[in-house]
Amino acid sequence: MLRNKEVTISKKAKKRIEKGGLWIYRSEIQEDISSIPVGELVQVKTETEYIGRGYIHPKQTISIRLLTQKNEPITSDLFEKKILTALDLREKIQFPADEPRRLINSEGDNLPGLVLDQYGKILVFQIFTQGMEKWKNLLLNLFKKIFHPSALLEKSIGALRKQEGLEEICYLHFGEILQPALFKIDGLSFWIDLLEGHKTGFYLDQRENRKKLKDYVKGGAFLDPFSYTGGMSLYAAAFGAAHVEAVEDSHKIIPLLEKNIQENKMKDRILFFQGNAFHFLREKILEKKVYDTILLDPSSFAKNKKDFKKALSGYKEIHLSALKLLHSGGFLITYSCSQNITEKDFLEMILEAAADTKRSLQIIERQGASRDHPVRGGMPETEYLKGFIFRVV
Repeated sequence: MLRNKEVTISKKAKKRIEKGGLWIYRSEIQEDISSIPVGELVQVKTETEYIGRGYIHPKQTISIRLLTQKNEPITSDLFEKKILTALDLREKIQFPADEPRRLINSEGDNLPGLVLDQYGKILVFQIFTQGMEKWKNLLLNLFKKIFHPSALLEKSIGALRKQEGLEEICYLHFGEILQPALFKIDGLSFWIDLLEGHKTGFYLDQRENRKKLKDYVKGGAFLDPFSYTGGMSLYAAAFGAAHVEAVEDSHKIIPLLEKNIQENKMKDRILFFQGNAFHFLREKILEKKVYDTILLDPSSFAKNKKDFKKALSGYKEIHLSALKLLHSGGFLITYSCSQNITEKDFLEMILEAAADTKRSLQIIERQGASRDHPVRGGMPETEYLKGFIFRVV
């Protein structure tokens, strides 16, 4: 058996790992690790105990990501077991295989640096770290063996990949993909751009939250200022909203939004606008427009910790506007997918906005990502999506 390089960590790191953590920070490592090649497997220990095995990036703040806490080799069999365990969860929670779903959620499924989504017979995967990149060929073979896909698309893009020193990749390893492709989700039809759309093409993490709109939109006016391709707006219309307004800034995405509205025969109930959400909200305030439900689901405002204050300022501005536009008794449904903003930070900002607009709020629900996006216990960093449903009183 190949012996991995040994790395000694602090007692503080050991305690965090015992609670479920998979990350080891450079400051917690006792040796000089600068000469260890990026992506190499290392054996992690304290001065007296074995901790686990993982891959290393000596120059990153998060220097080691653990793949196992057992004294076992990292092999194809181990990866296959992890993938099958992840699949078992999706089968148990009955997320149907013929509808889009997440199959592997990085640390949440004990495979740090890897995401795998399923769109019917098409698989789309993302690799974010150099350590996981070294296992790509093995992973490709396992995806084919376990899932028998008709097409396998790699969409390894994003800030984390750049931080790791990796090039962004969008590459079809085999098969064919229609652009855009049509998929059914909860009885609605969605044209999804797998190659150029956000994430792997669709916001799969919001699936169960979209279904919860049913209790808050019937018969009312619904505003979706960050609509993307219309997921939330289409559900709201399907659940009986009398009037829906969907706003999208990107001229590239607007045709898909329009196409999805037409596909679901909702042109009479959904008005769509191309424009900046911040500007749109300000204009509606000047028009003295009011809505029964407003849903705020922007892309991440805080890509890293240095963006924290700027992001909170942006979040506060849209919440101030939304609160001014809601009927008394109306609902504010709001999300942050910024990993660097905690639920506590997010809630405090919203309550400050409510105080500034002299509105009082009831918390009706707290929400997170759909169950096919499991959170790793002991790793609050993996709970990136925070959501609240408020009633204005």
